[in-house]
Amino acid sequence: MGAPLNERLLVETENLLYIQKLGAGIDNIDLNYCREHKIGVGRLNAGNAIPVAEHTLMMMLAASRQLVTFDKITRAGSWEKEIARGSNQHIHGKTVGIVGLGAIGRQVAKLLYAFGVTILYCDPEPAPQKLHRTLNLKKVDLNQILKLSDIITLHCPLNADTRNLIDKKAIKNIKKGAIIINCARGGLIDENALVEALETGQLFSAGLDTFSKEPPDNASLLESENTVISPHCAGATLDNFDDIAERAITNIKSFLRDETIPREDIVYDPR
Repeated sequence: MGAPLNERLLVETENLLYIQKLGAGIDNIDLNYCREHKIGVGRLNAGNAIPVAEHTLMMMLAASRQLVTFDKITRAGSWEKEIARGSNQHIHGKTVGIVGLGAIGRQVAKLLYAFGVTILYCDPEPAPQKLHRTLNLKKVDLNQILKLSDIITLHCPLNADTRNLIDKKAIKNIKKGAIIINCARGGLIDENALVEALETGQLFSAGLDTFSKEPPDNASLLESENTVISPHCAGATLDNFDDIAERAITNIKSFLRDETIPREDIVYDPR
């Protein structure tokens, strides 16, 4: 399920026993209502980590090379190689800041390592030392991520603490000309502040798979030529669907049979 399951909707489900998410995020489920009415809630931890990480990397490359813009003008009959030479960037040798080093953030770090980048991350929990050594990770705070990173990519959950994490104040602290990628949750970024930063050149580009309202209706954001956007589809691949469907069905069956659901997949178990 992807539609918000709030109290207004849940109150109509008299016999509901269990909700299974086909992903990891649970910000669109009213957990208080579920606990109050003994409705189990499950998710698929790391179920879409690989496709989301690949989508994130694709957005980094597309934003760095202004792929959408050059695709558009080339199809229109203009051959602008010299403009590309004067404005495009590569990511080799750059500093990438990962906000949230959970399953997806770690997969992003693994993919980035091959590009010869410096990888910074901020997360409440430090990554295992083996991962630090293997990928040459450096744990810093969010302010350092903002100031030092050429590319910032968000992979944290949306909650009361992270809503509008990247607001106007945060954007002012971002390294000028940086790129920001969001394949996590739209509410993490103040979209009006983002548009302003793209217009002024504070940010070079943005890659967005998620929006505060979906489908988005922010005309300025949709019309910006400095963005690469997709319809919240980073985790949606044909290759991955069979796997997550099988895991979801297994969890549902386990709940109904009073069997154990993997600890990383269970959010609330009233049994």
